[in-house]
Amino acid sequence: MKITFRIDIKKEGYVLERLEREKRCCIIEQTGDELYTLTADVYDSNEIMHWAKTFIGRIVSIEGGSESIRQRFYRDVARMKKMYGGDDDEHIQ
Repeated sequence: MKITFRIDIKKEGYVLERLEREKRCCIIEQTGDELYTLTADVYDSNEIMHWAKTFIGRIVSIEGGSESIRQRFYRDVARMKKMYGGDDDEHIQ
């Protein structure tokens, strides 16, 4: 399974440090300008998705794993947007 994150190292270096510190059976590589890809060798992709969701605003793409796990992730994001709002209510604090 591969998860790509967008991280501005100058402003959010702590995020990459956290990825390095907390990864289990994973490799992290810089794959572009501000893009870092975590490659996980796991038996059950569901294991890593709960942890990956804690980086929700930084996830660019998810590859591999089962289709049902990826779809559940996207449904969860849609539910959170519905629950907490999105661009339409940015003026609300």
